[in-house]
Amino acid sequence: CPPVGSESDCVHRALHDLACELAAAGVTVLRISYPGCGDSLPADPALPPTRAWIDSIKHAWRWLGDAAGCEEVGLAGFRLGSTLAAVAAEELGGVERLVMLAPVASGEAYIRERAMLARMGASAHGTDDGEAMDGGGLAFTPQLTAALKSLKLSGEGAPAARKVLSLVRPGMSRDRQAADRLEAQGAQCETAAFDGYAALMVNPEDAAYPKAAFAGVVAWM
Repeated sequence: CPPVGSESDCVHRALHDLACELAAAGVTVLRISYPGCGDSLPADPALPPTRAWIDSIKHAWRWLGDAAGCEEVGLAGFRLGSTLAAVAAEELGGVERLVMLAPVASGEAYIRERAMLARMGASAHGTDDGEAMDGGGLAFTPQLTAALKSLKLSGEGAPAARKVLSLVRPGMSRDRQAADRLEAQGAQCETAAFDGYAALMVNPEDAAYPKAAFAGVVAWM
């Protein structure tokens, strides 16, 4: 489950390579684009964007079990994709494994972080448009912003997945919040540093594949 906007551009190639490594290790992999993103058809305008994205993850999860015949289907997400995957897993129930790569605790936390980065970028370029957020081709409309602000785990009932691996950005203790909540619900959580994150989140032409971190993901899966 990829991130959205400019973050998706940064990691598109790396997530493709991670999928290839998983496949080489014997794990069937399905990479998706959310409705209205990437190569997908436009989202249903009657649905909040995040609902359409979560539903697409749930559809993909079911398809892997029903059509592809996979006996155990897990979910893996990057940044906002981690939050979307966790909410989808919570709604599905019965998800065995969940990988959260540099996760955000909630959609509201994601909006705050993106807004802060936008203000920093505006200051660096001498502009006064501190409110605008660079969506990397994704329009942060009022509808999307409102949907993101309401995106979070319910925290009720069974945990979203039985086993959770969370790779957190160095020095970013808030990346642990989602996994901490799942662990409090009874999930078996492992947390490790996301070495190589900074070198990955740059212009796609210059992004470096985080070999050690993703090797750990492959071994865990």
